[in-house]
Amino acid sequence: MEIADLLTRLHPGDLLVAFTDGIMERHRGRTQFGREGIVSVLRETGEAGADTIAARVERAARDLVDDEADDDMAVLVVRVPPAAERLP
Repeated sequence: MEIADLLTRLHPGDLLVAFTDGIMERHRGRTQFGREGIVSVLRETGEAGADTIAARVERAARDLVDDEADDDMAVLVVRVPPAAERLP
């Protein structure tokens, strides 16, 4: 595994979603939650808050399979408020 620093600038209204491989690799048979599962949840949640999006990503990954996860599952979501909502 390689670890590297990445610098990026988030702008008003941007969304950052980070997750462990346990989310991506959750599967039923050959069907993996994967990137498609993340994108699907993001489309469904629209302008929801970061906590709602993180909970829905985790729930959707867990719901794919009836058993308990055997790998770590963590989701971090950061939503930058629109410019009008930013503090001075």
